Amino acid sequence: MTDLARLRIQLHANGYRPVPVSSPNGLLSKAGKAPFMKEWASICATADESTIREWTKRRPNDGNTGLLCGELIGLDLDIPVLALAEQIGLMADAMLGATPLIRIGKAPKALRCYRAEYPVVKSETAELMLSDGTVVQIEAMGQGQQVVAFGTHPDTLRDYEWPAKSPLDVPLADLSVIGESTLRTFLIAAEAVLRAAGGRTKKEIEAAEKEGNKNAEPSQPPQPEPDQAADGEPTDGKNAFFREVNKRALGNIGPWFKALFPTGEEQTGGGLTNGCWRVSSAALGRNLEEDISVHPTDGGHDFGTRKSCSPIDLALQWGGAPNARAAAFWLCEKLGIAPADCGWTEPKAKKARPASTSRRDESLPIIRVVAGELHLAASEGEAALIAAGLPIYQRGHSLVRPVTQEVHAARGRMTISAALVALTLHSLIDALCTVATWERFDARTEDWVRIDPPKRVADTILSRAGVWTFPKIIGVVTTPTIRQDGSILAAPGYDPATRLYHAADPSVRLTETVRRPSRSDAESALDLLSALLVEFPFVDGRGGVDEAVALSAMITPVVRGAIPNAPMHAFRANTAGTGKSFLADVSSAISAGRDCPVAAAGSDEIETEKRLAGLLLAGFPLISLDNVNGELGGDLLCQAIERPLIRLRPLGRSDIVEVESRATIFGNGNGMRVRGDMTRRTLTCDLDAGVERPELREFRDNPVAMVMADRGAYVSACLVIVRAYLAAGSPEKRPPVASFTEWSDLVRSALIWLGCSDPAQSMEAAREDDPELSELREIIEVWRETLPVNTPLTCKRIVAWSDDKKLTADGRQTDQFMWPNLRDLLHRLAGERNGSINMNRLGAK
Repeated sequence: MTDLARLRIQLHANGYRPVPVSSPNGLLSKAGKAPFMKEWASICATADESTIREWTKRRPNDGNTGLLCGELIGLDLDIPVLALAEQIGLMADAMLGATPLIRIGKAPKALRCYRAEYPVVKSETAELMLSDGTVVQIEAMGQGQQVVAFGTHPDTLRDYEWPAKSPLDVPLADLSVIGESTLRTFLIAAEAVLRAAGGRTKKEIEAAEKEGNKNAEPSQPPQPEPDQAADGEPTDGKNAFFREVNKRALGNIGPWFKALFPTGEEQTGGGLTNGCWRVSSAALGRNLEEDISVHPTDGGHDFGTRKSCSPIDLALQWGGAPNARAAAFWLCEKLGIAPADCGWTEPKAKKARPASTSRRDESLPIIRVVAGELHLAASEGEAALIAAGLPIYQRGHSLVRPVTQEVHAARGRMTISAALVALTLHSLIDALCTVATWERFDARTEDWVRIDPPKRVADTILSRAGVWTFPKIIGVVTTPTIRQDGSILAAPGYDPATRLYHAADPSVRLTETVRRPSRSDAESALDLLSALLVEFPFVDGRGGVDEAVALSAMITPVVRGAIPNAPMHAFRANTAGTGKSFLADVSSAISAGRDCPVAAAGSDEIETEKRLAGLLLAGFPLISLDNVNGELGGDLLCQAIERPLIRLRPLGRSDIVEVESRATIFGNGNGMRVRGDMTRRTLTCDLDAGVERPELREFRDNPVAMVMADRGAYVSACLVIVRAYLAAGSPEKRPPVASFTEWSDLVRSALIWLGCSDPAQSMEAAREDDPELSELREIIEVWRETLPVNTPLTCKRIVAWSDDKKLTADGRQTDQFMWPNLRDLLHRLAGERNGSINMNRLGAK
């Protein structure tokens, strides 16, 4: 093993996530500071020792080593001024607490390491420039980022230094813990210090310079275009000031041409004829065989032909004046006359435009909307949304965002509820406002002006289903879960590996046993979960299949991130008040932190499917169909349970949407039966209190309150059971259950490994109780008793057969039916209210 591999493995053992970073290379700008490995963040978050050891062989050019941030906070004090760096360092000690880990790369810049109370995203101060041009900034590196800890600094070409201790000496768990609000407060205070030292953003500096130029004393009078009337000009004629200047210039042509052409009066080459002067092209420096007639005008100009113009025109072209008014004042100066003698009066001062009260983030990109480039503006808007890290994702044919809210839980506590909602036109415009500054060109002011994001741009983005570059999402969870490789998903936010959004509940704290659980840890975790079920009246008693189904109902929603599909868990009883809903509440308390939210099953299969489609589109992690009295089935319910990808038609629309689902589905009811294909998709848990009125029973302990008192312990118990089973090499793995292989390998096999009954055995009980199977058996039995065997019969003939009546000995017909069992069966299967038999329904049976 190389020294580099030993260093990285030691970092991993201390709780850090090492990152292979490229060695410095003068040909690559980011070499020495950035990892070049694809998807490095997700890979390094789950890398084990064998993977880390392979890096030194497969990536020999990655000589530097970084540390993955998120749980680790790398506070980068990018301050190259010694006194200012020391001042901010003392402030960090006072506000965040002292840290033993301070890394020096290019002094006096420094990196300070802390541990996050909850994994955080990057936050930073504005990039500021001091009066001497020095750039200063403070960055708190978070999720999806890394900080270089060991190796060679690309600028100094010296090793990174840890003056006191390094991450090899101090485990991550021993670092000072800081909360996100504390970190944000520090960054605000630190930026105030940097600004007090003269720091300003580049935009602020440019705005100040522009304002200074605007307030400076003008070197010459205001200069409007000649065809625009200026405030204060005489009103007795059009542009009287310009006419008078032209007239006086022609009347004093000698001095004027001498001033205009200082190389010699002989170059004028013209003479006064009828109040005009004719000037040759050669005199004006043009190699053309033409003359130019100079004469007074009413302010009109003819730059198109150059053959007829006024003195002001000549001054504009060859005198260097920027516009007509400047040319007129230039001529007055050369002629030695006062502008007031030509009718000029000072313009009235224009009322100052009030300063804008809007605040714009100078760090936002500017998107300019240009006619004919709508598609480019939409693409820039989409890129700005992604770059800003806004939680916008694509699901099916829609853009969605996770919505969280605090809801009441047990005993006055609050917890987090989350779902996915579709992005509307107005909500997308709102998001576009926050990620960019939008501008259009204003021809009147000849400048770019701020605007709201155009509706057409938002419409274009929403219409790009199938070509979006937004990340795809399949659901939202509010509790830590595991990935398919067994690693823990605990960080808040979007997880690319599972495509789940974790709306983290701050009240959930995982135990240390989750990281490296053993079988004894798993047994203790199972005991903790089983203690919640002591008072539930399972039909087959403690340790039976019913209890195993209840345990599966607790574990499955927690580890659902690693399971593409899971069977439905059904809680059944014969009497109300037995504890069916309460059992679902216990499971929901662990996975969602509150009582189980329920949805009523519809009066028929079509209505149930409408409600189920809405719940699936919203991405709820837990769906419970409550009080199902009777039979439960249906094509959509079967698909939602078995298939990870399903096609839905939103209510009120004709289009079909494809979505992935990570919902765990519960069902409960008195006398509930699952029918048809649902029997092999459902785990059934039967309860029987054995008393006439079970609702009058009192639980000695309240399992929901027990969970809410220390929810993190119960979430950890669910994770420990599965992770310990994986760590043990998945022993005693049972043959997979059709369509639910991953659930069988992770949840079912783990429970059996710990001595529980097989929850999948309940599927056989459901199949035996299948009403469709019972009907088929009854049909076969009655057929054998009453109808000829091996003889094809039509539905019409069977109905006629059931109407036959008994005959007396002398052949008279009686009122008694000959085949009453057949008649009763046909009316139960396809009878109408009027007493007839529906042939279509009978044939479908």
